[in-house]
Amino acid sequence: MAGRLVPTLTHLTPRIHQRSPGAQATNTRSQSCTGVLAKNGVEVRHFLLHSDSYTLRSRIEGSMEFPDDEERSEKVRAFRRRRLADYETAYATWLGEQAEVIDTVGLTPEQVLTRALTLLGP
Repeated sequence: MAGRLVPTLTHLTPRIHQRSPGAQATNTRSQSCTGVLAKNGVEVRHFLLHSDSYTLRSRIEGSMEFPDDEERSEKVRAFRRRRLADYETAYATWLGEQAEVIDTVGLTPEQVLTRALTLLGP
């Protein structure tokens, strides 16, 4: 794998998996993972698809993960609402500095992809 570029897109809507102090715990895990990959010659590019709080909340409220099951979809939305503060803390304290941020406000998924591919280069 030496020298191989592995592009990955991380979509946080928000999807931080650790409880408070979740932002710091996730930062440590992220650094550990990227460190192992780098030691094995894998270039890691971390793209953060970011939106402001208002847009994130609107997207959360408009999401329907289970079209035939409103109750399950609401549980997902409730989880995301609970984690929003963790994401905002992470973004303000370390995530926004460690990742290549793509502001997704007002962009279509195709436009976001085009920006990510442009950042990756040829």
